[in-house]
Amino acid sequence: MEDLVTAYGHNWIGLAHHVVPPRGEAKTDGEILQLLAKRLGFGAGLEGDPQLWMKRMLEPLAADGLTLEKLHEKAYRNPKAAGVPFSERRFGTPSGKFEFITEYSPGPANLGSGFHLMATKTLSMVNSQILPEDSPEEPVVRVNPVILVERGFKDGDKAWIVSKVGKVKTRLAADEKVRRDVLLFNPALWKGELCGVNQLREALLTDIGNGAAMHQTVVQLKAE
Repeated sequence: MEDLVTAYGHNWIGLAHHVVPPRGEAKTDGEILQLLAKRLGFGAGLEGDPQLWMKRMLEPLAADGLTLEKLHEKAYRNPKAAGVPFSERRFGTPSGKFEFITEYSPGPANLGSGFHLMATKTLSMVNSQILPEDSPEEPVVRVNPVILVERGFKDGDKAWIVSKVGKVKTRLAADEKVRRDVLLFNPALWKGELCGVNQLREALLTDIGNGAAMHQTVVQLKAE
């Protein structure tokens, strides 16, 4: 896979190169996105090889001397990145200073009889990236034991987790560390079956930044 490489926590940009040929039906992220675009009717918008797209992504930095040709020599620091963030000690707040949150009033959760759907990373997985030996044989949802009793379930029972957009049959596991208004669905099972957490997530945007509101979906716990 040929790609630009950046990372959390630093401002360097480099290149990734093929190490071994793709095995079997394996495809790069770029190929997968292009195939999806064709299926969805806007394939022309994502056409082009990796070299073309890397040049496009680097266009904003070309005036500062950072080009794809330069990155073939070695990694370079992003010329538009600040050397020391907020070195002038000025912040985009009314006071111009860093301000700690002293009051926070989230909107109503509207949970009703439902729960917040949570699916966090773990020590053995990042999202749906997990080793085969760490992947469970079936979806497991962790629930506070008090909730299990209140809803007429016990540890090990099977139940449906239902949202506005889908449902998944799971095995329930009692876990005192889970909040009573939360269902913890880990890991995101990936075995080609429609039983992962993404079958439940709604397409919602965050109020800041228009990112994916991954933990905003409300789900119901229903008997099998």
